[in-house]
Amino acid sequence: MGCFPELPPGYVCSVCDGILWAAGETPSIIIATFSGIEKSLHWEIGDPPPGNGNYTLYQDPFWPCYFVGGGPEVFAALDFRIDKSVLLTLIGVGIGKEQFIQASQNCGIAFTNAMDGTYPDRYQGGHAVITW
Repeated sequence: MGCFPELPPGYVCSVCDGILWAAGETPSIIIATFSGIEKSLHWEIGDPPPGNGNYTLYQDPFWPCYFVGGGPEVFAALDFRIDKSVLLTLIGVGIGKEQFIQASQNCGIAFTNAMDGTYPDRYQGGHAVITW
């Protein structure tokens, strides 16, 4: 997708190699964009606000199909799995509570939050997309 054309490719993640990017061209950085995440009725004072926005995720050199990044309140993680599902999560730092979680199939890049606000979900709704 070429958001960072000046960066060299990362370590090869064979799971989606040749499907999402050219063979041998696994990106070293992926951008995850979250939007529409809202507080649920179970949100508590002290929980971070919904983490809508862009997150720069960096490839783990020891686990090349795993990317992580974020800020002081929220971080995102992206895991390309052997069955070609892609798990994207957004987690509040400190409380360890997910704000967003969803797996796509067949190396998909678009996600709809599986959290619907039922207890114990403190967040609900939203969409995400990954680019590189």
